[in-house]
Amino acid sequence: MLESLSLKNFKSFANARIPLAPFTLVIGANGAGKSNFFDALRLLRAIGEGRSVRDALEGHALPGATTATAVAGVRGGAGAITHFLSGSQIFSISAIIRNGYTRIQYDVEIDASKYRVVNEELRSSSHAGSYVFSTKPDTGPLDQLEESPVITARFHKMSRGLNPRRDFSPHEFILSQFTGRRAESRANEEVADLVREEFAAITPLELRPEVLRQYSPRGRADLGEHGENFASVVANLWDRANAPQFRFVSESGRSQLEEFVDSDARDSMAALKSWLGEITPRTITEVLTQQTPTGEVIFAVREEPYDDPIAAPSLSDGTLRFAALALVATATPGRRALVVEEIENGINPSRVALLVQMLEQATADSQVQVIASSHSPAVLDYAGERAVESAVVIGWDEENQSSRPVLIKSLPSFEEVRKHESLGDLQVEGWLQLAAGM
Repeated sequence: MLESLSLKNFKSFANARIPLAPFTLVIGANGAGKSNFFDALRLLRAIGEGRSVRDALEGHALPGATTATAVAGVRGGAGAITHFLSGSQIFSISAIIRNGYTRIQYDVEIDASKYRVVNEELRSSSHAGSYVFSTKPDTGPLDQLEESPVITARFHKMSRGLNPRRDFSPHEFILSQFTGRRAESRANEEVADLVREEFAAITPLELRPEVLRQYSPRGRADLGEHGENFASVVANLWDRANAPQFRFVSESGRSQLEEFVDSDARDSMAALKSWLGEITPRTITEVLTQQTPTGEVIFAVREEPYDDPIAAPSLSDGTLRFAALALVATATPGRRALVVEEIENGINPSRVALLVQMLEQATADSQVQVIASSHSPAVLDYAGERAVESAVVIGWDEENQSSRPVLIKSLPSFEEVRKHESLGDLQVEGWLQLAAGM
């Protein structure tokens, strides 16, 4: 799980640390820096996907595709990625990952003007060495030449003596290159693998009802940032929950085919149907998809007292958005860190409590992390105590002209003020944002 993110000279953040929890609500006025923080998370995802420095910052369009299917970089690209008062084009990001009892720290410093890694380091509390790899090791310092075609790092060799050095491309992240023989040992590669997987699991979601209403090709397992493959993911889940499943088992030295029930898929489908049933006034009897002769599918539900399915084009924006969030939060296997801006968008105010309850329950599973911004006072009012304690307010530090993230519980006089007014009222009045900027 991502435990914290530290940003230096990154967009509106001069020097800040943002603590993270399984469920982190991010509050702040327009222009305070919430979207800039989410840009940093997008950059980490790009690193986890193995993209180059240039591609991570600028993004790219897929060959022959429209701009709508472009692979996004950071908003504004390299030209707008450093603090607006800074004369330097170098910024840094530091991420802390908690994996059980192990604490892993990944640091990267980037020269945006040259699309070049300046420094990069990986450390783990469970690793035998003080670092896994480092361009600025605490022993055997390295001379990095600014215009060199390589960047040099030392890596831990699991034995005594000075750790060896190795050259890497400065226009790719060392984390992406640190595989196989280049990692030297399995112990080194395991740490790098874990970090790559954690970053790649960051899932930005900007769900659009007009996209959720569309057909999608069968077989696609990734929901897509805007919900491009929503129906396909539901169809995959339905198949695993209802269609016969087969596997090879070994018995008396012989392999034979065995039919089995995917109980996890059935539980996930039941959870999805249950959550959807809570948001709609009529009982939902089935969640399904409808298929065209060409194999494309569209999302649908069956409601009482109707026999015919109701397809996505006839469902409300809020129902579709809630269904997609419920699908990815409660009914999708594997590690994922969901990043959602304005989480209440499209949800009826009377159902905000249900939305918060769903996300709190989903993040009780160690596989799911949710980082979400909100402008709705109702979200804070309905949040449980654990969610409130981990909520972050991003205020504006006038003196330093910088975004300033603060845990709500750490705001001056917070406990006293909270006795007299609800969190939602404090948000509406602007007290939270003002206190965070002090």
